[in-house]
Amino acid sequence: MTWIFDPVFGYGNDPRHVDELRQGRVDAMPSFPPFSKQLESEGFPILMDPRIVFPRRPGKVTVATKRTIDSRAEELRAYFRAMIRAFWFMRDTANFDYLRDLESRLRSQSHNDEERQLFIVTSVEKVDGWALPIDGGVTAESLNRIIQEMVAIGSLKEPINVESLLYDSAVREAYQELVKRPQLRPAHDKVKLVVEKYGF
Repeated sequence: MTWIFDPVFGYGNDPRHVDELRQGRVDAMPSFPPFSKQLESEGFPILMDPRIVFPRRPGKVTVATKRTIDSRAEELRAYFRAMIRAFWFMRDTANFDYLRDLESRLRSQSHNDEERQLFIVTSVEKVDGWALPIDGGVTAESLNRIIQEMVAIGSLKEPINVESLLYDSAVREAYQELVKRPQLRPAHDKVKLVVEKYGF
């Protein structure tokens, strides 16, 4: 197997990556809607759909010290409230133009040449299909699955107890505080529809 490192495959949403597969220059690659749907309609098989294999996978997690959790709980909840509201905003297709413009401006300021050429906000489907959790949290099941996989491939010598890693009361409380705000109900209702559509 030979890995191909090329920005065209960076996020699976550069239109050029479709031709790489069609013309046989690669045998497999990541892709996202609308391109993945197009390729599937042309007869290319889906080898793995992460939404089915690993729903609600954590892409990034928030790590805090015990001192922060114990002594700065209100600040931590405020942080999570902001993150959750940002997630809701990002998965609302009505914000597509704003997000595309924001990404373009931020990437133009990057010192990394490749980052200036890659874009995430490429389609409406990409926006509402982002794996951004409605409640900002990560499930114990997801973390446990990652731990088991790390043990299986030798990255961890032995399993770690999930309870020793996951302190999610702050994010759960932050979510409940937001849900209770009447002015945020429309935003929450929109993202609930997206969750029903994709399952996450």
